[in-house]
This record gives sequence, C-alpha cells and structure tokens, in this order.
Amino acid sequence: MTMRFLPYLLGFVLVFSGCPGKSVPINSLSVLEVQGLLNNAFVVLVDVREEVEVQASGGVIESAKHFPASRAAADPRSFEIFVNDLPRDKQVVFYAGETVAGASMAAKNVTREEDRLRVRKMAEFAQENGVRAATLNGGFHDWKR
Repeated sequence: MTMRFLPYLLGFVLVFSGCPGKSVPINSLSVLEVQGLLNNAFVVLVDVREEVEVQASGGVIESAKHFPASRAAADPRSFEIFVNDLPRDKQVVFYAGETVAGASMAAKNVTREEDRLRVRKMAEFAQENGVRAATLNGGFHDWKR
C-alpha cells in the first residue's frame, strides 16, 4: 500500500470508530442479492473507492452514489450530511474494489483487508444513524464478473 491512502484510512477509522450508538452487525450481500434489490428499486449503492480507483476500473456500478472514504475521513461532517440524505426505506449497500488483483484497486494501493475495513466503517456509521446499511460481498470486482 502506498502511503497516500494510509493517512485517510487511519483518520477515517479514528473519526468514525468512536461514533455513538450501539454496534449492530452489518450484513454482507452477494452480487445476486443486490442485483435483485436493484431490479426492484429497493436499494441504493454507495461506492467508497477513491477517484483514481474508480477511473482505473472503468467507473461505478450504474446508479451508484460515489463518496470516497478519504473524503469522509478528511471531512466527517460532509459524510454525516451525505448519510442523513440517504433513504431510510431502502437497503443502502456500500462497496469498494474488494480484491488486490482487480484493476479497481488502482495498482494495489489498497489491500483487501483495508478495502473491507473502509467499507465496513462507512456502513457502520450509516447504520448507527438510521440507515439500513449492508456491504457488497466481493465489491466492484465481483460485480463486474
């Protein structure tokens, strides 16, 4: 991992790990489950990858919102506002690249564990603030398969 993402990741974990509210397990949904929800308009997708990762992978999942984890770490208030604007009547699925082998990892700057951590932390914060949050198992890499 290059050093440019490390400060953002650490900052994000530190900022959001102390958020109030009880910790509730975050569901991890398969690509098929999310596609079914998407086909029925029961889901909102949130891509947390950095812009360079999005560009390297060819974009985001169609209709997904994009909110980079580094932006959440650098400006927690903006992420709080973003979360407050998410629907409460739909499943909100957070995702990133999920695999070091995939192009979405932008030259291997983020490990699989770091990828999962940033997704989980953003989903946890959203869930603690009233959003029905989940993560996409396999991330963008599995979605593109």
